Amino acid sequence: MKEVIRDDTWEKIFKGVSATCQDEAYCTRFANAAWRYRAKVREIEARRATRQVKVLQSKRETPQKKVSGGFCLGKTKSGQPCRFKASCNGYCKKHTM
Repeated sequence: MKEVIRDDTWEKIFKGVSATCQDEAYCTRFANAAWRYRAKVREIEARRATRQVKVLQSKRETPQKKVSGGFCLGKTKSGQPCRFKASCNGYCKKHTM
């Protein structure tokens, strides 16, 4: 079992618990358990930071937008883009006429 160090974090936890409970031994045990939990979380986060994937060089600087993307380039009456598939020259059969 990991040794509990009574630092500022432990004091903060203990003050929060002691405000609601009357038993001193219970408050101490709870603060110790919460401190061990926080220490373990810090340890896991440190391990995770060392194992992260680091991108050395990006293949593309800016993502490029597709011109047609398979959808019609026309607009509906409300001004929104048409969601039908493009069949000829980037337009659907409704907008080619």
